[in-house]
Amino acid sequence: GQYSTGKTSFIRHLLGVDFPGMHIGPEPTSDKFMALIHGEDHKIIKGNTLTVMPELPFFGLSQFGSRFLNHFNGSVADSPLLQFMNMIDTPGILSGEKQRLSREYP
Repeated sequence: GQYSTGKTSFIRHLLGVDFPGMHIGPEPTSDKFMALIHGEDHKIIKGNTLTVMPELPFFGLSQFGSRFLNHFNGSVADSPLLQFMNMIDTPGILSGEKQRLSREYP
């Protein structure tokens, strides 16, 4: 969805915790896709590292190359919901063609 429509706020509400890399604001706050995964150590994991971790389902994303992986991070949070599923928080979509053409991933 477009930026500032509550995507991150909704995920935060579902998880019941703040997560590393979470940014909430009225303007576009991130250009990264954030995979939310369960763990006790709250930390950020870079996208290229996520694709080589056999316990995670992100191996197939390596086919999109470093331009995409530079805009993909993992956020480890200790939320009970994440014991059963991973979630993806997406960057907001800007409505203009200029913004779509200037991003560095497909």
